[in-house]
Amino acid sequence: MSLFAELKRRNVIRVAVTYLVAAWLLLQVTDVLSSVLGLPPIAGRFVFLLLVVGFVPAVVFAWAYQMTPEGLKRDTGDGGVSVGTARNLDRATILMLVVVASLVLVDRFLPREVGSESNLPQAGIQSQAVGEDSTLSPTAAKPAPVNDTPSLAVLPFANMSPDPENEYFSDGISEELLNLLVKVEGLRVPSRTSSFAYKGLNKDIREIARELQVDHILEGSVRKAGNQVRITAQLIDTQTDTHLWSQTWDRELEDIFAIQEEIANHIVEALKGVLDGGPIEHRPTDNLEAYTLFLQGRHLFQQRGPGLADASRLLQQAVALDPEFAEAWATLAVTWSVMPNYLGTSSAEAMAEAEMSAHQALGLQPENASALAAMSQVQKDRLDLVASLGLLERAVASEPDHDLARLWLAISLMETGYARAALPHLEHAVRLAPTSGVALDWLARNLVIQGRYEEALGLAERALGLGREQAFVAISQTAMALGDPNIARSRFHLTDERTATQVNFLFTLIDDPSRLPEALEFADTVTRLENPRIGEYVRMTNYLAMRDAPAFFGQLRSILEFDDSIPAAVWAPNVTPLRQTPSMQEWIDHLGLDVVWRQRGAPDLCTLEGEQWQCK
Repeated sequence: MSLFAELKRRNVIRVAVTYLVAAWLLLQVTDVLSSVLGLPPIAGRFVFLLLVVGFVPAVVFAWAYQMTPEGLKRDTGDGGVSVGTARNLDRATILMLVVVASLVLVDRFLPREVGSESNLPQAGIQSQAVGEDSTLSPTAAKPAPVNDTPSLAVLPFANMSPDPENEYFSDGISEELLNLLVKVEGLRVPSRTSSFAYKGLNKDIREIARELQVDHILEGSVRKAGNQVRITAQLIDTQTDTHLWSQTWDRELEDIFAIQEEIANHIVEALKGVLDGGPIEHRPTDNLEAYTLFLQGRHLFQQRGPGLADASRLLQQAVALDPEFAEAWATLAVTWSVMPNYLGTSSAEAMAEAEMSAHQALGLQPENASALAAMSQVQKDRLDLVASLGLLERAVASEPDHDLARLWLAISLMETGYARAALPHLEHAVRLAPTSGVALDWLARNLVIQGRYEEALGLAERALGLGREQAFVAISQTAMALGDPNIARSRFHLTDERTATQVNFLFTLIDDPSRLPEALEFADTVTRLENPRIGEYVRMTNYLAMRDAPAFFGQLRSILEFDDSIPAAVWAPNVTPLRQTPSMQEWIDHLGLDVVWRQRGAPDLCTLEGEQWQCK
């Protein structure tokens, strides 16, 4: 008897087919339960491995044993066959195939409510636990009221891929959709900073909508396996808590741009009647490999920190594959422009690379806001503040809701003494990103400069609650301006020991100026340790408390080497006595502020008397 005939007689082939069909069904059930129960991706891989390992024993068992009317018996090879067993296996296989076919038909032709894969409050929206802190004081700034403009937040799509490393891809899809929808006329879309703040947070959709001040939310999930991708999306009307539209796409990766455009156009269609937008098209590159590298690089750029080095490497690979990829060039430019602040990269090297990349991007898209913002940093590093401000204003005019350009413009205006002019830009930045600790922090610092201390404290508290520890600057400035350290002592929740000690010394100096020598000794100690930058800030604070203007402004120059936002500190109320010294004029000359002020008009706190600027 041939091997095939013997396998057939012993029902081995039937068992193998039945096992494979049953395994496929079990994997689908595991997939659904993993989403509903919030199980980690390893659960699906574990079940798959068990099924693979179990296949061989199942086949061996089918070869060795037969189910007979007398029960399970070892097959002796005498040629007998259990017809009943064969029929039962056939029936079971047919039944499961019917179930498989039904699932495929339902999945392909019926719209889904996305429940299992993108019910994001349970399964996908991962956040850094940010939001309004219920313990904040009543003075905390409230979100601006929602106007009649239709609004929509794009929450980060859940990564449902077996490989957690594919998170860059699901984040990239979400961000690309956000960038598409920002261009829809008549639709307000909160920035990436705010939307991605809810990544991983189990939070009610209506609460998210209230905090982001939107009446619609787009959520979904992405499953990527090899060259196949499944994207599920749903649009929710948060006012009525109803689903306006939901759909699932199973495509080859080559169709990714078509899917993005289709989702965006579905949204415009769903909101028809309140939007005038036409068809949306956006294909940044035709090179899929370059696009994947771009998503990975941008993902790392958004996280800042040590990942910036890898971000630049990935983006360089992307533009090497497609030199016409403007968005990759622009993202590479802003990546290089922030490296000195985060990695301590040589400013000369970083700005040269940023300028080259920005030129490439602007040659392809002359009004690309990211590239213009990067060029502004290059000009700022050269102390050409007129050119830097002009580039940022051009970037904001090109893309009014570009949160990075808007925030950098506001900070630059504050640094050059135009706090009042910066205020509407900061308010716009906070509307774009209501949960951005950075935007709230800078708005608080602006209000401190203008003496609006209660409002500033509320905003700084919110920023602290969102993890922005630098917000202690606004609180410290308020405490020093009012001479009351108790304003700040109860508001700090700092985890860094040296930073906490620095703040404690600041309060001590307000109470007891005689401890200045001790504070300076502490600054020297910190400088010798692994984080010397904190010591630089401590020393600056000490010179300020001593009212030693030459030392204070000299220290500002040292800090400027690694923190290009430090000039804004000059305009704080507690610096008033030092602004009235000759050292202030030297600082004005060093930064080239005289050129800016003569061209744009006097800043808020200075007037031109003869050929000298007098500041109060």
